[in-house]
Amino acid sequence: MQLQVTTKEGRKYLNDVVIGELILCEDGQYYPIKNILITSCYPIFARLSNGISFYASIRMNIKTNKGFKTPELWDVIEISKDLTPQIVNLRNIDRIMFFHDILVDGNIITPDGLVFSYKS
Repeated sequence: MQLQVTTKEGRKYLNDVVIGELILCEDGQYYPIKNILITSCYPIFARLSNGISFYASIRMNIKTNKGFKTPELWDVIEISKDLTPQIVNLRNIDRIMFFHDILVDGNIITPDGLVFSYKS
């Protein structure tokens, strides 16, 4: 599963957003996309204990209980005060995938509550 973001028009995959579109960030505000970088790499597949799974690029930082970092097995993901799942499955994938890294002035939050940003 690719990560999705929340725009003013609803949920969208990262490869469907455009520069200037407003994206919901962690602080509850919508910020415009300033830049989109398409990268290719061997992705990391992660599955959380609450059933959410996603592919992450090596440039992606996920918010855990230890701050923003590249995900590691058994990291606790801060989705909400009531729900803090762990990463229970983490593996490198042996095929190259394309990722859309989007630059905004905030930390992006997915509709599922996962907070992420990209390394510069």
